[in-house]
Amino acid sequence: MQWHPVLKSLHWLMAVLLLAMLAMGFTMSRLAHAAATTGDYSVTLLGLSIFDAFQLHKSIGVLLFALLVARGVIRFATKAPHHAHLKPIERRAAALVHLGLYCLMLTMPITGWLLASSSPLGIPTIVFGLFSLPHPIHPSTGAEMLFGWLHFLGGCALGALAAMHIAAALKHHFVDRDDVLTSMLPALLRLRERRKP
Repeated sequence: MQWHPVLKSLHWLMAVLLLAMLAMGFTMSRLAHAAATTGDYSVTLLGLSIFDAFQLHKSIGVLLFALLVARGVIRFATKAPHHAHLKPIERRAAALVHLGLYCLMLTMPITGWLLASSSPLGIPTIVFGLFSLPHPIHPSTGAEMLFGWLHFLGGCALGALAAMHIAAALKHHFVDRDDVLTSMLPALLRLRERRKP
């Protein structure tokens, strides 16, 4: 049994975006700190100014939140593949990691939004240049520090859980040689796997 095709597409799209967001977030933080220390804000990230990089980061965060909601609706409306061969401890570990990933994917955009809202700089959140996202709280240095730490720690936890998730999928594929990973692969990649000697 395979995962629903739409869930597969959302899984891989979100995986790519999340990994890019983690790399971008940590890099932006270092660049912004260096710029604030030196007073030189001419530094760029992938050709984007720091301001534009932060706006892109926030825009993708909003997109990921919307994709997560869509993924949750489809996930609860469809059946998941049953991997009868998994040991009880593997099932529990997988359930905990998935729960952690979903919780972090839900809370990271929220802490990011609250971080941007609480910033004394008062910079608006403009989603892909299309509309401005309202800020639910007033600027506050204390709140900015709190949400900054929560967002940073959430990013670290998300990176750690994503690494565990990837390692487990590779272990199932290359060591256990079962169908855990292939049940989430797009049809074209699964066809190639079948053709391998």
